[in-house]
Amino acid sequence: MFLQGFSKNDPEISKKGPLCSGRKTKVSTAGPHLIVEMVSGSERPHSENPEYGVQEAVVCSLDSLPRRITFKNETFYLRGVVAFRPPTRDSSIGHYTALCLRSDLSWEIYDDLRERASHINDKVDVNIHLIIFTV
Repeated sequence: MFLQGFSKNDPEISKKGPLCSGRKTKVSTAGPHLIVEMVSGSERPHSENPEYGVQEAVVCSLDSLPRRITFKNETFYLRGVVAFRPPTRDSSIGHYTALCLRSDLSWEIYDDLRERASHINDKVDVNIHLIIFTV
């Protein structure tokens, strides 16, 4: 099951990331939105300046994502994904895009570097940073 093993008592909560002075946290309060951060757990510097890091994204196709999940006895439906394109060179910071699942089950990509949204094939591999579900 998606999110299986999710627990408030997870030992990962007390670990600090190698490039971060903060704590990794997991929040388990259910509301109308469920936002799942998808990271591989490893962080690497993206430039010679070690204070900036890039979290490794989880790469998968949009059609491999669950269309609905149940969490705390509530059913949540897949609505969209925030994708991250990593930096291509040391001076770059990367770029985020939004991918939305439409009511006809097609996907659209919203990118502020483009003038308008466009359709995207659900078989395309995407660097997924966040998955967004709603009730």
